[in-house]
Amino acid sequence: MSSKHFRLVLPDEGYDIYMPRDTQSWGYRYGPSIMVHDGICEAWFASPGDGYEADWFTYRRSEDGGKTWTDEKVIMTPTPDSMDWFSVCDPGVIRFGGYYYIGYTSTIFNDWGGVCNNTFVARSKSSTGPFMKWTGNGWGETRDTADGRLEWIGKPAPVIYFDGDWHDWGAGEFSFAVKENTLYMYYTWSEKDADGKSMVSTRVATADIRDENWPAHVTLHGVAYQRKSMSNDSFDVVYCEDLDKFIALSTDSRLNEKSMLAVFESDDGISFRRVNDLRVNTSFMLHNCGISGDELHHIKSGDNMILGYAYGNQWGKWGT
Repeated sequence: MSSKHFRLVLPDEGYDIYMPRDTQSWGYRYGPSIMVHDGICEAWFASPGDGYEADWFTYRRSEDGGKTWTDEKVIMTPTPDSMDWFSVCDPGVIRFGGYYYIGYTSTIFNDWGGVCNNTFVARSKSSTGPFMKWTGNGWGETRDTADGRLEWIGKPAPVIYFDGDWHDWGAGEFSFAVKENTLYMYYTWSEKDADGKSMVSTRVATADIRDENWPAHVTLHGVAYQRKSMSNDSFDVVYCEDLDKFIALSTDSRLNEKSMLAVFESDDGISFRRVNDLRVNTSFMLHNCGISGDELHHIKSGDNMILGYAYGNQWGKWGT
């Protein structure tokens, strides 16, 4: 289907699902991961934590195509004294084998602006948890207590570990898509070369969804797209059944007056090319977008598709 291409059109400017109050100095629900299936729309967001933990995950759902939404619910937080103790950020959600899997970003550093990030994953039978975290050899942990043997969420281990200079941003911002029995995992990798120049890319890895412990058996494929700078945001990827293509959406000139949506295509899910930019009916200084797919992050003709992103001109105070 290399002769056919994906065209994205926004029919209007959309509406706010979240807006900070004027009296707030900060507030956000950014990086939405959006799933549409069985007549419902589910969405997960990065939101402020409690002041000690930087970010938590919240959840909302709609049963009328995104016109109205439930109140939000906190569904995942960091694990104290672990590698994600500081935050759970940048949700990426997919569902297969009876589980919701949520990929996320975190770091052990609470200074330097959130550097040296790794990517993690957790799973749950329910869209709202509890999510058992991948610990390196299984999902969650079993603990013996005075009340008997209890299942615990566990101390997480990275799926993608950043092995560069700890001062660099690192790895994060998972997006998932499944084709046949292969899980495609897209993530940001950001570091500096020997001359101090930023090198920012979206990388791709794969795993077999039939493997119960697939995070332990990930195959790395390297760079899917070499981004020019940090102003080109992370990918959210869907698989288009009609075109037999992988479609990625990101923002460019993020947090800038010239911000836009950028569209990318791939015939194999491994290497992407930029095919279109979109500025019509987008909001001011947008960043961290998400586009809806079904449980496997597939799209097809006739689907009701929803696009979400954060925007605003004050750092940390963004509408969605």
